[in-house]
Amino acid sequence: MHKKDTSILPKVVLIDIVYHQCLCALHSSIVPLFSWSTGDGSWASARQVSAQIAYDHACAASTVLESALTYLPDANSLPSFVAYAAYCGCAIQIPFLWSSEPRIRDRAQKNVRTNVKIIRILAKLWKFSALLVGSHIIRIFLVLHAG
Repeated sequence: MHKKDTSILPKVVLIDIVYHQCLCALHSSIVPLFSWSTGDGSWASARQVSAQIAYDHACAASTVLESALTYLPDANSLPSFVAYAAYCGCAIQIPFLWSSEPRIRDRAQKNVRTNVKIIRILAKLWKFSALLVGSHIIRIFLVLHAG
């Protein structure tokens, strides 16, 4: 690819990440917030469906991030918001690191590893991201899931 061909990739990645991050935020916090009711059983079902949608979009965002790491000549060209989305993706996927189903557990490990790589790369550009790299949370991720 020519340099001109890759200059738009960070913007395309950002658009895709913003889309997935919006749906993660919506379905991991806002929908459940309005689904707490003692009414009928449909609220529990709505929360479960919403959690699945958040998980699916967190995984999709991790796939986009993996592609960015593979195809971008310089991942530092990504906007800093991408590090925030990577952090949120970790928060959604970390509980699945202890899944009893190997396929789900392996996917979570791969995705969290990818997200942590993005956070580390962009830590130089975003103060909160830099704090995450030095935080206990990221160190625990790295120790537990090094590889």
